[in-house]
Amino acid sequence: TSLYDLGMFYYRRGRTKQAVPLLQRVTRLAPDNSSGYTGLGAAYWMDGQLEDAATNLKKSLELRPTATAYTSLGTVYFFLDRCAEALPLMEQASKLAPKSEQVWGNLGDVYACVPATKDKAAAAYQRAVQLGQDKLAVNANAPDVWGVVALYQAKLGDKVKALANIEKARRLAPASRKVAWEAALVYELGGNRDLAMAALRDAMNAGQPLEEIRREPALANLRSDPRFAHLTAERKVRQ
Repeated sequence: TSLYDLGMFYYRRGRTKQAVPLLQRVTRLAPDNSSGYTGLGAAYWMDGQLEDAATNLKKSLELRPTATAYTSLGTVYFFLDRCAEALPLMEQASKLAPKSEQVWGNLGDVYACVPATKDKAAAAYQRAVQLGQDKLAVNANAPDVWGVVALYQAKLGDKVKALANIEKARRLAPASRKVAWEAALVYELGGNRDLAMAALRDAMNAGQPLEEIRREPALANLRSDPRFAHLTAERKVRQ
């Protein structure tokens, strides 16, 4: 357990070079424990090793089907442009974790990616927002929830609320990689490229995986901005 906890500590901070070997050891020492494979799959994903991520997440699901493993494998397929394969995984995740705003938001992204289900995306995003707001009514000091709510409000076109809520998230957790990443997306969707670039730099400095940045559909136009090349060059120098 301590190896797993340490590996996930490094993973959450974007330090995949430390996380991967620790989580590999977990899977060797406890080959029947699904959590080790889920964590290793997530670390491989963050390190840009998508096929290895998929292999470990499949193994996790064979051992114990969980919403986390389903949505994680669905996310890998989403970023590999295999949305039709991601769809049943995301739908299964939503059945296992019906109160998760992140799972419903991920499902919305996959719905939007599959031509036959595009019309379902808005309802999934709305469900994500409502679930997040329900949680915030109980605890208004949850930056991750504010960030998720803001992101899916932005995807629904509610720019004013999205911008206000992402600012709340950033005030509550100014050093959070996840919140900075969501802020980059919210600002870009809201048409503020300068703020998007600044938030993306913060996210990258905190360990945001380059693979996700390079594949995120909402950042397609941003990636053609010359400043993006400078950001990735800075990242390589730091590494």
